[in-house]
Amino acid sequence: MFIPQVKRQLPGHCGPCALANCLAVFGIKTTQRRVAWSAGNPVRVYWDGLDEEELCTAAERYGVKAREVMICTKRRGRDFSNRLKRHLREGPAILLIEDCGHWVSVLEYKKGSKKFKYLVYDSYEAKAYRWSEKRLMKEAWNEPEEGPAQYCAILLRKERR
Repeated sequence: MFIPQVKRQLPGHCGPCALANCLAVFGIKTTQRRVAWSAGNPVRVYWDGLDEEELCTAAERYGVKAREVMICTKRRGRDFSNRLKRHLREGPAILLIEDCGHWVSVLEYKKGSKKFKYLVYDSYEAKAYRWSEKRLMKEAWNEPEEGPAQYCAILLRKERR
C-alpha cells in the first residue's frame, strides 16, 4: 500500500508534491520544498507553480529519468492511456489535469481490475483515488485558455547505473 510522502500541499506546490510522492515509490524521501528548490523555483512556485520542464529538471537531480508525453488530439486519448499503462510497469507518472492547472501522481495501474485501474494521489485533497480508464481520459484532457488542448504526463523511471 502506498503511503504518501506529502500529505497536504503548500500553495502552488501541486507539481513538487506530485513529484515527491512519485519519488517515494523509488524509495527517495524528500519534501515539496526541496523539490521546488531542485527545480530552481523555490519562491516563485507559490504564485506560478512548476511547469513540465522544471519538474523534469527536478526529477533528474534526484537521479530519476523524466520524459514528457503530450498528445494534442482528444480522439487519441486511448493512445495516451495505453502509453501511460505500459509505463506504469516501470515507474509512476505525474499527470496534468484541470485545464493545465494541477498536477497529480499516478502511482500504479491494476491490470486485473475490471473498473478502477489507476491509483491517483492528489496532494491538494490529501486523498488517493482509483480511476477507471474512462475517468482518466476525461480528467487528463486539458483545454486551457492559453496554449494547446492536450493530454500531458511526465513519465518517471529510475536511472539504471
